[in-house]
Amino acid sequence: MKILWLTMDFHKAAGPYRHYYLALEESLEKIADIIFYGRKTSEEGKIPAKEIEADIVVFYAGYHLIKWEGVEKISVPKALRCTDPWANAPRHIGIINKRKIDLVLLQYPSVKQLFQERLENAKVISLPQTVNTEIFKPLNLERTYDIFQTGNCCGNYYPLRNAVAQEYGNNDKCWVKRGFTSIPSLEKYIKVINQSKILATGNCTFPVLGQSGFRMIQVKPIEALATRTLCAMDTPTCHEEMHLEPHRNFVPLELRNFRETLKYYLEHNDESEKIARRGYETFMKYHSSDVRAKQLLMELERMVNEW
Repeated sequence: MKILWLTMDFHKAAGPYRHYYLALEESLEKIADIIFYGRKTSEEGKIPAKEIEADIVVFYAGYHLIKWEGVEKISVPKALRCTDPWANAPRHIGIINKRKIDLVLLQYPSVKQLFQERLENAKVISLPQTVNTEIFKPLNLERTYDIFQTGNCCGNYYPLRNAVAQEYGNNDKCWVKRGFTSIPSLEKYIKVINQSKILATGNCTFPVLGQSGFRMIQVKPIEALATRTLCAMDTPTCHEEMHLEPHRNFVPLELRNFRETLKYYLEHNDESEKIARRGYETFMKYHSSDVRAKQLLMELERMVNEW
């Protein structure tokens, strides 16, 4: 099976965050007959003639929305990798229906049913976020920080992250940074995670397609699992689908008692280490970029065979 993957210049568009977008692509390159097009800015939005040689075409729509002109005219199955669906969700739905997409690879399992109900013909599968095991991995460092927390801390959409940042932001024993621009070099970032006893974070509650009440898992918990760091978070809506079990491979947090919960696990190292170890095992079995690439390849092959 030959795959044409219409991508984009993530080095330019995502800068220091490009590894989040490239992890899946890099793992796919190792196992699939795949051509990537769009990695140069001059190629973005253009469909090469090679598409006629492919058995399936995959293109990308996320926060950086690219208008691939002529996609609806492609005569082989078409798949859309859909990330960051927040405010863009209506536009994504419109693109999927208008351009006759056959398969939607949705980053957030929590809203899978919402998307499926609004699509005319496309099938939706979950393709949660992942990280590259060659980048995010246990470093076996001394864990000198109690709490690690970073990223968007908007109180409206990340209430638990915001509460954690307010509680521990001025604590010298904790590494807490607000916002996307607060992340240092990738090497430093991964080192600090590995030096932290607990990665405490919150999942996104942003309304999608007019509905709220979801806790959509972000990449921070995956980073914790991948580095064998204890993951503490509010229980995501999709935790069962993602093989995440409270008190087994992550610590569930709630706004009303997160301080007491974190204090307990800081004082019970043996229990914390067991949960962190099971979290790492869960990551390697279900969520590494290599595992995610195999899952995707299987779905693409199924779509081609059913076409």
